[in-house]
Amino acid sequence: MRVPGSAHSSCPVPRSAPTGLTRKTRHATSPTGTASSGSRRMMCGVTGLPVPTGGQVPDVLEGGGRLVAVEGTWTLSIDTPIGEQKTVLALHRDGDRLTGSLDYRTDSLEIIDGTISGDDAGWKVVKTLNVLLRTKVTVAFTVTVEGDSMRGKADAGKFGTFDVTGRRG
Repeated sequence: MRVPGSAHSSCPVPRSAPTGLTRKTRHATSPTGTASSGSRRMMCGVTGLPVPTGGQVPDVLEGGGRLVAVEGTWTLSIDTPIGEQKTVLALHRDGDRLTGSLDYRTDSLEIIDGTISGDDAGWKVVKTLNVLLRTKVTVAFTVTVEGDSMRGKADAGKFGTFDVTGRRG
């Protein structure tokens, strides 16, 4: 897997790596254990393997999990009974936690309880429907991310559950 913005094209860890994911540079050593003449090799902080020149590092974490790049700006389409609703989602990752915002019409809603595990992500937003009556609805999103697209559901409680699709960018 290649993550845009990574310092080395074949390491799955982006430059702005989430907490707990690091890039490591080690001195290459000879078979006798002595450092070779100043050569350095890039070690992938996710897999712990040397990053091969021109090759690809597996997108598998220790224990079999996958590192999915979910960070960035997404355009979401939510299929509701009143038609397709478009939103802009900005996600930031810190380990297995997601933060950010969802812009809907004139509101910018804070992402709460955001998580990511493998290629599955979830978050909630709280929307005030009526300021005078203080009517609020919590919408829980659950999606599966695949490359530059995501697909899943938005559960708005008593208002229903709706299909969600998204494209990065």
